[in-house]
Amino acid sequence: MERCEFLNNASSNGGAIENGNNNGGYSNLVLRDCVFKGNTANIGACLDNTVRYETLLIDRCLFTNNLSANNVIVIDDFLSAKLMNSAIIGNSVNGSTSEVLRVNTFGSSAAPFDMINCTIADNANTYAFSLQGEMVQLEDNHMRMSNCIVYGNTAYAGRQMRTGPIVQYGLVQGGYASGTAVVDADPQFTAPNADAPANFDASAYDYHPLPSSPAINAGNNDLVPVDAPFDLEGEERIQGGVVDLGCYESDLTVGLAERLGTLGAWYFDTEHGALHVADPGMNGAFAVEVHALSGQLVARITVQQGMTPLALPAGMYVARADGLRPLRFVVGQ
Repeated sequence: MERCEFLNNASSNGGAIENGNNNGGYSNLVLRDCVFKGNTANIGACLDNTVRYETLLIDRCLFTNNLSANNVIVIDDFLSAKLMNSAIIGNSVNGSTSEVLRVNTFGSSAAPFDMINCTIADNANTYAFSLQGEMVQLEDNHMRMSNCIVYGNTAYAGRQMRTGPIVQYGLVQGGYASGTAVVDADPQFTAPNADAPANFDASAYDYHPLPSSPAINAGNNDLVPVDAPFDLEGEERIQGGVVDLGCYESDLTVGLAERLGTLGAWYFDTEHGALHVADPGMNGAFAVEVHALSGQLVARITVQQGMTPLALPAGMYVARADGLRPLRFVVGQ
């Protein structure tokens, strides 16, 4: 299934997809470039299975605003499974041991599971009483999570995910003591949901890491599969020499617009040294912060629609403003 949308479906098990009886055979399922939004179920709002997967591949998928009593994504029993370049953001569950993601091999205890370059963020367990488990449950210790971000999810005993699995080159809130090159830090998402008590639609927010984020160029290139060369938006992986953590890859490149008709919401005019706001929907003055690529704040100005002078030394910069995507630009000599 490629470029499919599963929207507002409901079932007791497997709200969007249930892999059930198929006359005794196993399933081979590929989900690529799909969206799962607004689905509900008692078990597995987006995905559940009662028959073993021979292979399961989930690549470049968005899971958001889904609701379940027990779990949003369930992967139970498989011979091989991968979850890559995907975002699991803004979902909610409601139970003492409920999870946003649960992966279990059952009878195939040595079956490989790899989660690579995924972002699992701001998922909530709304259960009103004492919790008894983490929101990310990789049930077997040989399972691997690489180049991922796990942040802002309802914590259990200070943990975002179950201890035991192999975690390497990642950002995990609360840390991961047995991990390799795992940092405990704010990923500095561009415009996340600052108040997420329950499920919400993450497509209304921006979970790209800022240029100053510790997730930029912090992964391990050797852990990127050759058959998964793109991020969630279809951009090439491993830009800037080192792969980023999470589902998005930052290119930190600059396109200089030449004609007003080709512009997006705003651009930097190199000839006049000024910011141009070309979006007629941006009414009135608004605040802009300009950062060097190191993350240092170099200017804070007020901008109006039209042209606003911006004097900066030669270099590469990123401008940020509420309601606009970050603007990357170069100031020449």
